[in-house]
Amino acid sequence: MKLLPALVLLSCSLVFAQTPSPAAKAKVASPVGEVVANKESKVFHKPTCKLAVKIKAENKASLASKADAAKDGYKACKICKP
Repeated sequence: MKLLPALVLLSCSLVFAQTPSPAAKAKVASPVGEVVANKESKVFHKPTCKLAVKIKAENKASLASKADAAKDGYKACKICKP
């Protein structure tokens, strides 16, 4: 009987250990480029920025550099300061 709670606890911890965090998912799904831009708000971010993770797929653009983003009229994010 004492083994059952320990077994349940162990199985739950294994499930949570294998579930990737939202940040880890975002890193895998982020486009290749130095910065990620939001086409709608015209703001660019570091790929790891918490706001970049929330950009809808249809509004997300990958740009090769900060200079390209500025040239295209995008402003730098005030949170991640790329």
